[in-house]
This record gives sequence, C-alpha cells and structure tokens, in this order.
Amino acid sequence: MPAHGGFKEGEGHLAMGLGRENITGIMPLYLFPEHWNVAKRKAQPVYGFMCTLDVMGYSSEQFFTVPFLVLLKAMTKASTEPTEVNKRVLKQVEQTCVVMMDTERTFRNEVVGRLVDFTAKQGTASVRTSDVVKSINVLAAQVHCPLQVPDLLEKIESEEHKKALDTVDKVKKVK
Repeated sequence: MPAHGGFKEGEGHLAMGLGRENITGIMPLYLFPEHWNVAKRKAQPVYGFMCTLDVMGYSSEQFFTVPFLVLLKAMTKASTEPTEVNKRVLKQVEQTCVVMMDTERTFRNEVVGRLVDFTAKQGTASVRTSDVVKSINVLAAQVHCPLQVPDLLEKIESEEHKKALDTVDKVKKVK
C-alpha cells in the first residue's frame, strides 16, 4: 500500500525491494508460534511508524486495523492478478489475521460482538454508525477471520454470540 499524507513522489518509501520496487510498509507475519510471540511485539512500533512516522505513535487500534487493511489489499491483488506470489502473500497475511483472532481473546469477542450486533434483526442503527464501525470493509475482513478459527464456538464467552455464530455455522454447512 502506498504511503500518503503529504509525501512527494518517491519520498514515502521505507526501502527498495529486490525488483527495485518501493516498499512503503511492512507487516510482521505469523510463521510459527514462537516467532509470533516476537513478531506481534515488533508490530507495535512498526505500525506506529507507518501510521504516524513516529515509532512512539502506536495505538492499539492500529494492531487491529492495519493487518486487515493489508488483508483486503492482498485479497484484491490475488483476485485481480492471480499469480502464485500473490496467492502465497494472501495465504500468509490471512493466516496472520486468523492467528490474531485465535490468540487475542478480547479482540475476538469484540469482533464477534460487532458482527452479531451489526447483523441482528433487533439491532438498532446505533450499532452501525461510523463511531462504532469505522469501515465496513475492515469489519468484513475482521469477520472473515474468526470464521476460520478452529473450534471458534468453544472460544466465544457470550452465550448470545455463540447462538448467533452457531446459526452462521449451520448455514455454511448447508451451502
């Protein structure tokens, strides 16, 4: 994703890639559990720098938004240019986002809660406003990931959320 926000042409890149392409951002990926323990801690200053040009500019919201923006970009790229590299990038980014959902209990419960509130028939418009759902696309990417988490229903704490997700799971099996 290209950097923006007042950069002149050629100023918004972090490094030069092997193919002489500009690298404008990085994302620590999940490779294996021990690696992820280190990578998720390195992500904080990386996202702070990418979003504010200051390693101290980190906000926890970045950890739960930036990877899903990258996932959306990877999905788009893999569908418009279905090369082997783009498919591998998509798989690796998606795996990272799924592991985030699997290991971050509070975030997983929050995303499932947003999904249930957003889709519930008795839900009001107040759960669909821009202060609650900043981006429909990001929410869609976030919702895509917990559905890939193994044994998701066992990891959900709210009985209401379990019931709603059980219905989604049954619909998936019918298709």
